[in-house]
Amino acid sequence: MWTNPNTSVYTNRTQINVTVHENPLINVSKTYMDDYVGDGLTKEIGSFIVYSIGNYDVLNVSMNATGFPSGVSFTFFPSNISNLSVGGNMTIHVNVSVAYGQTPGTYSGIINVSGENDRYKTINVNITVPVDTTLTISVKPNYHSSDNITMHINDTFNISVNVTNIGNATGRFSNITFSLPSGWVVQPQNYSCGNVTPFSSCTAFFNVTIPNGTEEGNYSIDAIVTWVNPNMSVYTNTSFLNITVNPNPVINLSLKFMNATVGDGKNREIGNFTIYSVGNYYLNEISIKDYGFPSGITLTFTPGTISNLSVGDNYTVVVNVSIQKSYPPGTYSGYINVSTENNGFKTIDVNITVPVNRTWDMSPTYCEKAENPDVGSVCMVKVNNRGNTNINFSITPSSGNYTEVNVTNFIVESGNSYAFLVTYNVSGTEKKYYYSNYTVDALESESEPDNQTLVIVLVPYVLPIINISITPNFTEQGENVTIYINVTDRSGIGINYTYINITKPDGISHMAYLNLTNSFGNLYTFNITYPWNWSDYTCNTTVRGYYNISVFTEDNTGVNNTDESSFGIYAKPVITLVPKNSKYYQNNIGTLFFKASDMNGDALGYTNTTIYIYDPAGNLTWVNTYTADGNGKILPMPNFDIPSDAALGTYTIFSNFTCYDSVVSHTINSNTSATFIVESTAAGGIIAEIKTEVVWYPSNEMTFIINVYDDKYSPIEPDNMTLTVYVGSPLLNNIYLTANMNSSILQRINYSNGTGFYYVLTYVMPANTASGDYWAILEASKDQFYTITREPFRVSQGGPYDIYINLLEEEVYRSDYLDFELILENKGEVGQDVVVDYWVTGPDNKTWYWKNLTIYTPPFSNTTTTLSAYIYGEQSLGLHMLTVRATFSTVQPPVSASTTFSVIAKPEVVIPPKPPAPPAPSPPTLPQPPPEIYNLTISEYPQEIHVVRGWEDVFHVKVNNTGNTPIDIN
Repeated sequence: MWTNPNTSVYTNRTQINVTVHENPLINVSKTYMDDYVGDGLTKEIGSFIVYSIGNYDVLNVSMNATGFPSGVSFTFFPSNISNLSVGGNMTIHVNVSVAYGQTPGTYSGIINVSGENDRYKTINVNITVPVDTTLTISVKPNYHSSDNITMHINDTFNISVNVTNIGNATGRFSNITFSLPSGWVVQPQNYSCGNVTPFSSCTAFFNVTIPNGTEEGNYSIDAIVTWVNPNMSVYTNTSFLNITVNPNPVINLSLKFMNATVGDGKNREIGNFTIYSVGNYYLNEISIKDYGFPSGITLTFTPGTISNLSVGDNYTVVVNVSIQKSYPPGTYSGYINVSTENNGFKTIDVNITVPVNRTWDMSPTYCEKAENPDVGSVCMVKVNNRGNTNINFSITPSSGNYTEVNVTNFIVESGNSYAFLVTYNVSGTEKKYYYSNYTVDALESESEPDNQTLVIVLVPYVLPIINISITPNFTEQGENVTIYINVTDRSGIGINYTYINITKPDGISHMAYLNLTNSFGNLYTFNITYPWNWSDYTCNTTVRGYYNISVFTEDNTGVNNTDESSFGIYAKPVITLVPKNSKYYQNNIGTLFFKASDMNGDALGYTNTTIYIYDPAGNLTWVNTYTADGNGKILPMPNFDIPSDAALGTYTIFSNFTCYDSVVSHTINSNTSATFIVESTAAGGIIAEIKTEVVWYPSNEMTFIINVYDDKYSPIEPDNMTLTVYVGSPLLNNIYLTANMNSSILQRINYSNGTGFYYVLTYVMPANTASGDYWAILEASKDQFYTITREPFRVSQGGPYDIYINLLEEEVYRSDYLDFELILENKGEVGQDVVVDYWVTGPDNKTWYWKNLTIYTPPFSNTTTTLSAYIYGEQSLGLHMLTVRATFSTVQPPVSASTTFSVIAKPEVVIPPKPPAPPAPSPPTLPQPPPEIYNLTISEYPQEIHVVRGWEDVFHVKVNNTGNTPIDIN
């Protein structure tokens, strides 16, 4: 085809003959293949595609492998293709089989793909026979928690173990085993999986047993697989099973029930039980308690608690049962609860049987009574039912030998008492010994004892003889006095008891029952040293004057006697003799302080004292005689001259003190001494002065004025200055206060005109500051000069006090009140509240009643208060003591007083039976009833009532109904 110049298009054709020949042609999709195949295995290593890409069908396509050893063979699926049409294709699968035992290694060859009417195509192939393989192992479950392990119980659970070959070769002779904690068991112990081919698995099932007694904690089990590789090497792999054995504390008891019989009033061991810790964890905070029993039955456990009990340990608990006295008979049930903080509780059922108890006693079983007066009571006999049920009693005979009992039949309830009275009447009879026996019989057959005999003896009336001697009978304050007492018994029956009462000059009394020292026939000897009670601040010989002694004795017939004596206590002088300065210079004047007091600090006034001064050579240089004032002081303080030529050294001051103690009419002599130093006069010097009040009171501001001068009495500031305040004599070194120039309580005060200055020390005194004498010692120095000066003063506070008891009655019935007056004498200049305690003590030293109250006491006056003490119905009969103690200071001892009184039984009021009615007369005319009269009379009442705010008290008023009609009183 072409285009002409004129743009026309022309064409022309010619024919060519072409011949297409048959051209069958194949192709493959791969040129290379490789894989791992274990020996003894057949494996498809892959596939390839055969394509027909010519213009003619390919016929009889076949595949074969060459170049491989005989142990490596190939199989193709399909094994040949009879006809592969043009454009067609077919997938060929290649399986390789490796003979068992084929040597491991890599083998190379080719796969030849050829057609009958075409040439061939090849594929290079590498086959590796591996030397080893990998087996994995896993355990299900991989965790187990055990909660129930005890000393006797184990735990078994199931697991499965899976072994999988994830390699390319067979794991030969594979076997599953375990690594276990000691004592643990797995069943079966091992399992053989044999040969495990690649990608195949082996699953086995096992039972794992955790043994009993395994402790709590975390454990692990190793599951192990072992196999042989193609190269005969042995490999293993391991998997873990984690196990937690949880704490399992378990309590167990040796008993489930206990039975016991315990009498009332008894306490005995009824048995024991053992607590076992049988879990795998210790028991914590074990507590043993009882429940369900009434209040009269008490169980105690030894031990009552156990802090912990280790696994496998045990503890035996002893059980004691206490039954309340007189508890009713019967069987009582309850249980013992043994609980732990970490394992709940266990219980033991308990039955306690309380048997019938008819035990009783009688007191006294022997009574003696002097035949004075002719009619009276011999004794009150008390029958006590010590059992737990009622007892019926009879007394036989009802009378005999001038005595009789007031009752012959009575009942005593359990736990109670009954008292019957034995009386006598010897009017008009000969006064001699009379004997009577009474049988008190318990009527129930099981009573213990069955009966008791009461012996009554009437004896002639004779008084015991008392003889008192005192050593020494005259001594100074603070000394001991021994009292010797001989009692002659003239009844022939013996002495029942003896007591002594000592009344001090201040009215305070002390009583003591005497212990027998010795006896010879009918002679009884006693001795006691006064003071005998060091815990009682008032029991001492510090008070000057006469101490009155009263000795009371009673024999076994009830006959008593009293004798009296006394001893004197005179002042023990305490002399204070102190020079105002410890050091003086020649051509100077010295000053002395003197005070005389007794050991209580009470002044010994208006006494004579001669004072001597001796120089270092023993020569008398000064002497003078003085009479002290009413406070025991020599005022003005004595001065003595020190001449310019005075000997240098230590001077001795000696005093000869004479005092007449008018309290006991006794003359006292006492000597004391002190020293000071005399030094030579030097140019210049220092002088110090200190002034304070004569008396200070606690809780006030104590003030000292201090001046320091040179030898021309011009004020100077010392280099050093110390003020020390001593309680009592400075020789005792009992420091109350100390201050120096750096102390905040010391201030310098300048005169307003600027001519000088002085020092002021102010100190707030504590409330508990002790009263008595104090000394202020001032030391000051300037350059080489030194001086010391002293100033005495006194601290005073409330008191001293005296206390007195005025009994309003000497005898009091049971279930009644003992009324008395308390007199408090405040001898001090301060009014204050006094804390009063009073109590009643019986013959057995048992305290029956106690009360506490506060009473205000004005200064320099007496305060009288009416008080009462209740006497209980069960209180013992006989002599009792009332003691009153008054506390007025935190630093001074309290004062006390005591006195005795008797507790007696109320007489029984016997209402005589009504006389028989006379024969009934004919009915008379009825008289008019008398008019009703209502009238009350108050016959006894306190004249004064003292009540302290914040306290309570009891007062008694006696009201008589003097009318003829009952009246309700509110």
